[in-house]
Amino acid sequence: MARRRTRRTRRTRRAYTKRQCGGTQPTDEEIRALVQHYFPEFSEGIRVDKGRVFLTCPAAAANANENAIPDPNNINFHITDKNMVLRYLRRCSKISGTEILQRIIAIGRALSLHTIELHDASLIRCDFPLYTLSILQHGETWYNRMGFLSPTHAEDKEINDALRHENWDDFVHEMFYRHEARIGKNSKKIEERIDHYLKRWYRAFPDTHGHTVVEIVNRINWKRIPCNHRYTPLLRDFLDMADSVLEYNSNVTLDLRPQNA
Repeated sequence: MARRRTRRTRRTRRAYTKRQCGGTQPTDEEIRALVQHYFPEFSEGIRVDKGRVFLTCPAAAANANENAIPDPNNINFHITDKNMVLRYLRRCSKISGTEILQRIIAIGRALSLHTIELHDASLIRCDFPLYTLSILQHGETWYNRMGFLSPTHAEDKEINDALRHENWDDFVHEMFYRHEARIGKNSKKIEERIDHYLKRWYRAFPDTHGHTVVEIVNRINWKRIPCNHRYTPLLRDFLDMADSVLEYNSNVTLDLRPQNA
């Protein structure tokens, strides 16, 4: 999708050229010009302070107090000389999280940054942990697919691919033992609890008998199940416990430098 051109395009290109030559900490004015260029819809909701950028979704920005302290739950990131730390990302009503992240990456490239770093604690609707769900569905997280990797990404992906292709009952057993060891729960009656959990699961999803984890996870319509549905707590519990089994380093980095530099 072509990006909308604005009168600020020329100004942004001049700032970009200066940044390439100087190699110093970008000024708030340089950063603001780029943010305005890549986020024209946010014109009333952009704040830049000593390299810290806060973006308020357009609908919320229209009602915001000009002198209010920036909400940490707005989109926000911190730019230093060669690095950006993405602290909070959310979608807005008409702009997807993917598009917002792509624009932030474009800002990093325009400033000739080396890396963008973040800690992945992403949630989606109903407080489902996105990173766990994404690993079970695709073998890696949403941020991994956008190029954000940890040093152990390849090894973790190999382990997780094997886990997600396990038989459901086998995975649930391993999940319970790992989860209860993590929280220090008494495991004397763990087989009882596993048996009870599987009975609840198969009552809720009777057509999942005999399938692998990835087959079952991909049968569930996660985007449409109501948050107040009677099975939603069961699904949330599953994702919370599955996190104990999967390998994932949540501190991930996108390297913006040319690979052959």
